[in-house]
Amino acid sequence: MSIAQAIAVHPDTPVVVVEGNYLLLNSEPWASLSDVYAATIFISPSFATLRARLIQRWVDYGLEPEAAIQRAQSNDLPNAEYVLENSIEADLVLN
Repeated sequence: MSIAQAIAVHPDTPVVVVEGNYLLLNSEPWASLSDVYAATIFISPSFATLRARLIQRWVDYGLEPEAAIQRAQSNDLPNAEYVLENSIEADLVLN
């Protein structure tokens, strides 16, 4: 299967770092990945900080502030809540 922007990881590579919002979800197909992680880290800023960063991200992409707020509130923040409520506990949580 081909995945855009994917790279091959050589079998002798000692460490691979992956990041993503859903990697610790406690549902398939994500839950089956927990067996391959040597360690997990979850970065969890306050919800207010997350909201501000998400809005700023959309402003930086060219949205007007009101559109950026709407985008964050209608999509990104509900996804963040889902991840927070449905993820397994990480080995280390950074706030």
